[in-house]
Amino acid sequence: MKKILFLFFASVAFAGKVEIASIETGNSGIDAQTIEMLVRSAVVQSGDTPVESSDRKLRVNLMPLGSSIIVVAETSEDGSVENSVKLKAQNPEELDIVIERTVSAALSGKSPKENEEVTNITQEEENELQARKGTKRYRHLSLGPMFWHNMHGSHLLGFAINYGHIWEVSPHAAITLQDYNAFSFGEELVTHLTVLIGGRYYFTPRRISPYFGIGLGIGTNLSTCDDMATFGFAGGASLGIVFFRTSETQLEIGAEYDIVLDGFGTTHAASKAEAFIGLNF
Repeated sequence: MKKILFLFFASVAFAGKVEIASIETGNSGIDAQTIEMLVRSAVVQSGDTPVESSDRKLRVNLMPLGSSIIVVAETSEDGSVENSVKLKAQNPEELDIVIERTVSAALSGKSPKENEEVTNITQEEENELQARKGTKRYRHLSLGPMFWHNMHGSHLLGFAINYGHIWEVSPHAAITLQDYNAFSFGEELVTHLTVLIGGRYYFTPRRISPYFGIGLGIGTNLSTCDDMATFGFAGGASLGIVFFRTSETQLEIGAEYDIVLDGFGTTHAASKAEAFIGLNF
């Protein structure tokens, strides 16, 4: 029993001991003694004890990359690598934070991302959410004929004029915000308006690009056919071709169909189909 207890306490006492096998500063221009003290402090703060000799070893390398310095911390035991982590310091002033986090992550077997703290993040992490892919925005203006009908069998011809914005987020996709306005002409009067948020899929990124689009939003429909004023949920789909897509100004030909519900119901719903020609600029 005594032998078992001795082995248990001996293993506990030995579990947190780490040998700092090597510290390489390369041509980073940082004083090696300063780095050694930072590494030893990081080992202690992580809950381990730096010793002269241990089967568990820690190696730290500093590698300059432009004006930045990459810190790599690696732990091994009996010649086999356990963990290897890296973190970038944008300048030498960040090395205390970066060394502490890389050493702690290597000893615990975790990623440096897991030991972020409010006052313990690097400049790169502070600014990482500011880097984004750009989008190309176009204003859209188009007009054409329209065919309107409601759920009671009434239908009218008229014209449509549309305005909106197109944000191309990739060669094959775009986000859209479109205002579709349709008006009848003749004895019966109809005003059919929808504002839809949605997207487009371009089948090709070339100069001539067919596309398919959908959108959801709100709309209103005023008609003398049934003396109704409807306001409610709206949805629509479009299909067309963009010419000169690789240019700043584009020509677009397409067709669109949308429907305005009576709130969320179909009792007094009305829809319209239109063909249009327009400009993206």
